[in-house]
Amino acid sequence: MNKNRLSLILAALTAVAIAVGGFFLGVQPQLASASADEAQQAQTDQTNATSRAELDRLRERFTTLDAMQASLDGLRDSVPATADTDAFIRSLDTVAGSSGATVSSVSVGEAQAYSAPASGTAPATAEAAPGAAASPSATATAEPSAEASPTAPAAPSVTTNPLVTPANFSVIPVSISIEGSYDQALAFTGGVQDGKRLFLITTLTSSSSTSAEDGAPDGAGRQTWTLGGFLYVLSAPAAATASATATATPTAG
Repeated sequence: MNKNRLSLILAALTAVAIAVGGFFLGVQPQLASASADEAQQAQTDQTNATSRAELDRLRERFTTLDAMQASLDGLRDSVPATADTDAFIRSLDTVAGSSGATVSSVSVGEAQAYSAPASGTAPATAEAAPGAAASPSATATAEPSAEASPTAPAAPSVTTNPLVTPANFSVIPVSISIEGSYDQALAFTGGVQDGKRLFLITTLTSSSSTSAEDGAPDGAGRQTWTLGGFLYVLSAPAAATASATATATPTAG
């Protein structure tokens, strides 16, 4: 091999080495940067698409903002942040006027901390109806039998909300006595339940006097109805925290 040919081979190898080095030092970083830019662009496009979808959703919700605010105001009137029992008592006069009944007395108890209800347990066996034991034929023919025992109904499940706690939710017992006919009492009960303030009626009893009073026709007397139930108060988180702090702080004395 002559000296010229060796020089050409060395020159060719040098050129190849320079080309390879130039690729790794110049072209490869540019290609990696371009690939990273494409991945970042794809991620940016995906983020923009998600943001546009969220913006469209917020625009749609904004069109119902007034209705949602009105619904929220109604809920706040139904279960306010303060007891405000005076306003509820005043509203009874309006309901009485529209129903024709007369409110004779209103009793408001002390507010009680809310306690979550527990699932009830149905009795294992049904109790005998009154008067069943007095029937001779029933006593004579009745025989112990496991198949004759009725199946106890399943207790309903209780649904609670963890956001409602004794710290922010209070229950106020209320008893209302009215005077009037059955239709008037029914109208009054419906009017109270349809009012702004949520009033859960749990008991309803009635009694009648035997003497005519206030011009009752035919000596029919006066019929009294007593409604028992609860008002509710949902305190704001800040108010509940301040109340708990004030209760826990001992007074100087």
